[in-house]
Amino acid sequence: MEIDFEKFHIGMARSQITLSQHRPEWAECFCLTSQDLFLILPDLKIELFHVGSTAIPDIKAKPILDVMGVVKDLSEFDVLKSTIEKNGYVWKGEYGIPGRRYCVKYNQEQTAEYVHLHVFAQGNPEIERHLLFCNYLRAFPELAQKYDGLKDDLRQKYSREREKYTESKADFILAIIEEAKAWKGQRF
Repeated sequence: MEIDFEKFHIGMARSQITLSQHRPEWAECFCLTSQDLFLILPDLKIELFHVGSTAIPDIKAKPILDVMGVVKDLSEFDVLKSTIEKNGYVWKGEYGIPGRRYCVKYNQEQTAEYVHLHVFAQGNPEIERHLLFCNYLRAFPELAQKYDGLKDDLRQKYSREREKYTESKADFILAIIEEAKAWKGQRF
């Protein structure tokens, strides 16, 4: 299935950081992307979640869809590498996070990113961290707005330095995850 990501206002040039106002159609784009993944991976038992800032209402986000997949064992996903690649994703392996498989869907020229697919095996603590972060910010809009302000400030400061932009959000994200763990009464 061919998805017109630009119709959903999804897509960001690789060389810059753009923040867009939240768009309700991002949820529909996630659903279509999930359907597409289920079609290209029909025999893989995978659970898909919309994570990242595009999943949090009322805050700005880089217009790139973050999709988290959960499989029983990463080897089940690894054997499908060529299928993933044939369907327009660039396989990047762990890409700095042990136990993750990271794939990116670009436009044809590979100048703009549409989807970041993060796949983990069941039980990986990154799964719960991603879900807690999104759920906590949805439950506490004032914290979501604080995060929104931080991202705005960092985008202005690091508009062409993506690594620094991401690194500079890390302390805030970790603090939110710790608050969210206490809120849910969970221990990792």
